[in-house]
Amino acid sequence: MLSLPTLSPLTLCLGVLDPIPIQIPQEPPKETYRWGNFLVHAWDEAATLTCLCGRSEKIPAALEDLKKASGVHGIEACEICIKEYKMCKSRTQHVEAWIRRNRFGINKDQHLYLPENLKRFVSEGQIMRPKRCVYQTHHGVDLGPEDHVLSTCGDPACLNPYHMMVGKSPARKITPQMQSDITEWLNLKIKTKTIVELLNRKYQRKVSLRTIQLIQKEWRQSAATTSYCGC
Repeated sequence: MLSLPTLSPLTLCLGVLDPIPIQIPQEPPKETYRWGNFLVHAWDEAATLTCLCGRSEKIPAALEDLKKASGVHGIEACEICIKEYKMCKSRTQHVEAWIRRNRFGINKDQHLYLPENLKRFVSEGQIMRPKRCVYQTHHGVDLGPEDHVLSTCGDPACLNPYHMMVGKSPARKITPQMQSDITEWLNLKIKTKTIVELLNRKYQRKVSLRTIQLIQKEWRQSAATTSYCGC
């Protein structure tokens, strides 16, 4: 029985037939830039393409081949990302695929917005808010019913997973505006006791010191989690 030849990643992902054999130099690349969903390290005649999803191996390529390369289904990404994109059947699945595809390409210092004002997502049969869906997809976690995804940047429309934290039940008493103020005050290194007093003055609501301390703990954990980056 004849076996089919194994196609090169350049052929599968970028439509390059008969790729030129290339040797990747040992010295540092002369240029680094982003192309589609790839981080490209380029030399005089060769380059490596690293998909920002972090799920595939680097793809070596001759610069001559890259000049005639084009994305499959309109995206320049690895074979894993392309297969996932082809399987998407809903807007939620497309958003989840985009988040996974750009896992290490999302800028931590910028807000992130959806192209559409989607208020509800349906993921694996469950209805959830966009923040919850994005947070779970990006960090690869399953949140429980007691977990609440909160914004840390003060912009309720922002869906950057690096601008989110998970709050437990104590945060249920805290409105989004109060959460924004608490985050700002924690960033300013204001003492938790003082934050309790500030909340009482501004919102006429009594919040326990224990609640603020728990939120502070979760805020620190969230900051530690988002400090890593694989790009």
